[in-house]
Amino acid sequence: YAGKTGLLFYRAGAIDEAKYFFKLASGYGTGSAMEMASDGYYALSEGDYGDAAFHFLDLVKRYEIDTGYMVYMSILHVTGHQKDAWAVLNGMNQPDTALIGALVGSRMEGMTLEEQSKKLFAENQRLRDIGHVQNYFVLAGILDRSPDKRLSTVLKEAYWKLNPGANRSAEYFSSQTRFADAYYLLRTKDYKGAYKYLEILNSIGQKTVFPYFAMAGVMSGNSAKVESELKRIKDYKNDVFYYNLSNAIVLGTRNKHAEALKYLESARNTAPLLFEGYPVMPWYSLVESCEWLYDVTGNPEYRDLALKYAKIYQRMMPLMAWAYAVEAKYTKNERDRLRALAITLYLDKDSERVSGVSVAEKDKALEWLKDNNPFLESSRKSPRAAAF
Repeated sequence: YAGKTGLLFYRAGAIDEAKYFFKLASGYGTGSAMEMASDGYYALSEGDYGDAAFHFLDLVKRYEIDTGYMVYMSILHVTGHQKDAWAVLNGMNQPDTALIGALVGSRMEGMTLEEQSKKLFAENQRLRDIGHVQNYFVLAGILDRSPDKRLSTVLKEAYWKLNPGANRSAEYFSSQTRFADAYYLLRTKDYKGAYKYLEILNSIGQKTVFPYFAMAGVMSGNSAKVESELKRIKDYKNDVFYYNLSNAIVLGTRNKHAEALKYLESARNTAPLLFEGYPVMPWYSLVESCEWLYDVTGNPEYRDLALKYAKIYQRMMPLMAWAYAVEAKYTKNERDRLRALAITLYLDKDSERVSGVSVAEKDKALEWLKDNNPFLESSRKSPRAAAF
């Protein structure tokens, strides 16, 4: 149980506590999947990408676990082994379940949504599950991206490609297309329009979108409905993260900031595992909600919490660009900002959050990166370099 306990701490961002239990799990020497995952996450949180790659590769060789594939491919991408990373994805029997690894690579290569679609469908004939594929494109379209109407169209095109015999003249909807439309409207402050879509998703039990339902509801005059739904899910064990986060949104918009901040911390402590919660990653929803509350209320405590959570997530999953972009946007420490900006540009040059940074600042960050790239430096020094 040591590994499972470690994961409970890890998913809540309690990294040092998690590492203690990961070490215990590693010492058992059973060769279990949990032991390998514990070793992998321990190395990942330490920034030892060679060691992490070794353990996650071991995990997929023995047990073919989806998370192992996701993390291993992501490590290959960030350490400069993109060709090998794409080969891993294209060689999988069920690549649909491990597409996060492709997201890291496509961001590094600066692909548009359309280019990602073309590459994935052209190079991999084993894509079958429309749910997983559309979840991938939702993440590709919203994680640190400006609102984009094209996302819904890309999702529909993915459906047609996986279902070539379907009637194209018929209107097609899915939970993902509705969320894509709702998210666009929410980001462009059409709260009434967003609420209509999100109410449908909430009515069919899409709990992962509930924080966005709360945002749209309180801003469109539907607070009573949101509060009624909060009462309904309060005692649902599996919904506790979404309950806490949505409560924070409601309370924050009422200027009950002390209570809202407590619920945000409760949400952090009850976040699902790293890759659960599609179509939006739980920790991204958490940080984005803090940013939204800061924008709506002007209270800097929400901005500071967004920064705090982003820096925690960097240790949990240092392969995702958006957490560095949040730090680059909000930190007041110039040295931290330079580092965060450099890593953001390395992992995702099209980040929305750093799009307003001057060319001169970006050039300075890229110059710093030449001698300080944490991913390349770690992989060169690692005794596990053979994992690449």
